[in-house]
Amino acid sequence: MKRSLEAQFRLAPLRLAFDLGTFPVVIKEALNLIGIDAGVGIPPVGGITPKAKEELKEILINMGLLT
Repeated sequence: MKRSLEAQFRLAPLRLAFDLGTFPVVIKEALNLIGIDAGVGIPPVGGITPKAKEELKEILINMGLLT
């Protein structure tokens, strides 16, 4: 139980990042940022704003997933 709680706390910032855009677009952008080609969001969804992308980068850096 303790390890599962620790994992939940480690993932919390990424879950909060879903507020930066729609779920698929945020996931695709995060994957692209860490080097996994996930493509881009398709209409009508589109992408995330440049500000949201910077916030997502910061979250990934703080999680140790991006340098």
